[in-house]
Amino acid sequence: IINLRIIFSCLLCFFVLPAASFAENEKGLISHNQIIIQLVNHLGAKDDATRNEAGIALRSTAKREDVEFLVSSLRKGNQVEKQVFLIETLARIGDERAVPGLIFELEHGSREAKLAAITALGYIGSDQPIAFLTKIAKSVSDVEMSMRAISALGRIGSQRALYALENTSAKFHSKERESLKRATKWAIEYASPDFDKEGISTNLGPGRRMIRSYRGMRFYYYFPGTIDKDPSKTWLLVCVHDNDLDAKRLADYCWKYGRENRVAVLVPYFDNINYPEYWNFDLRSDRSDVRFLELVDYLSRYTQINNNEIYLFGLGKGAEFVQRFVLAYPDKVAKAASVLPDELSEYSADKVFPEGVGPTVFAPDIQIDLKKFIKTDIALFYNDQSAEGKRVQRELDALLRWANKKGMRSRIATRVSVLGSDAKSSRESGMIKHNVRVWDEAVNYLLEEN
Repeated sequence: IINLRIIFSCLLCFFVLPAASFAENEKGLISHNQIIIQLVNHLGAKDDATRNEAGIALRSTAKREDVEFLVSSLRKGNQVEKQVFLIETLARIGDERAVPGLIFELEHGSREAKLAAITALGYIGSDQPIAFLTKIAKSVSDVEMSMRAISALGRIGSQRALYALENTSAKFHSKERESLKRATKWAIEYASPDFDKEGISTNLGPGRRMIRSYRGMRFYYYFPGTIDKDPSKTWLLVCVHDNDLDAKRLADYCWKYGRENRVAVLVPYFDNINYPEYWNFDLRSDRSDVRFLELVDYLSRYTQINNNEIYLFGLGKGAEFVQRFVLAYPDKVAKAASVLPDELSEYSADKVFPEGVGPTVFAPDIQIDLKKFIKTDIALFYNDQSAEGKRVQRELDALLRWANKKGMRSRIATRVSVLGSDAKSSRESGMIKHNVRVWDEAVNYLLEEN
């Protein structure tokens, strides 16, 4: 039961409400409807703090009785952040009456609102939008949008949704669409009644490669068949895949190095349904970093590996995850290699995490200390001919100048990719297996002192 008096008091802490509202509250409890109206109004605030606090409060406060008002507000709105918060709120409520409004947003909204609306339709679980979602899934001009639609169909999970997924999968023939085929395969499996979304694998044996699951997250795992008398000395190498979702290929690579160096290897599969933006920690929903930490802790307890400081390798979007993980959890990292990232976090407190390093209301537990970050062993592998590569070096130069002024010695390293100006296109076309030199250099950097 929601205590409306507490909610109103919280509102007064974050927002400046009209004096009439305060006077009304003095006479008794302010109505639920008035609270919802005030929260929606503050979604249009100019400053980020007010808008975000209002959005977070709305998501936890709104009920089914508010659906019609929220849908009406959605249709009238034209501010991206406001639309996204309204859509996320409707997704959490899960009422089918929101479907027409969400479809309207798919047709007329911004790209950010469309992505949020697709995800919301999956959570609501109605068959109504299947035709719209199927059309988006097949339109491969925007891979992220297609992947999001495939994920929504998988979450809906009805017979009609499964038929749409199977029909859609047959359309993906080219190698460039392999990521969509993987997303579709996972969505079909996820929709199966036999899929255990909360199950935890316990059959973890040494000396063999395994595919297991932890509360719905699939992972590839290996730990040495013969370990020291003190198994806590067995180090853990974690490899994080790109948004092509090819965790298996990455696991094959990592297993080879794990076996040669007698270290445990973990490749978590950040699937497209539960972790659509894993590289940004999925801060607005189920956080990928939190689930990853749970998994590492579980494996440490069950197979007695050393998880005090882990070795991290990330490719593409996985490289972004790695850099942000080192920023957020430097004490948990022994060494890290971030290879060919698309867009790293800037080392500026003026921008909130994950765009920058400033605190965010979506993850108040993450408090970034740049002093710890620059003292952590991390190598950034990038293409010095690309715009992103040049930005990586520019941002890092600024950080190192700041460190020098503070009298601190940095342990951050940079490596110019041997792939030259074709690095990004090679990665996107799924040809990273041919770029062994970059992979070898990154892993050798990680394990050279192990």
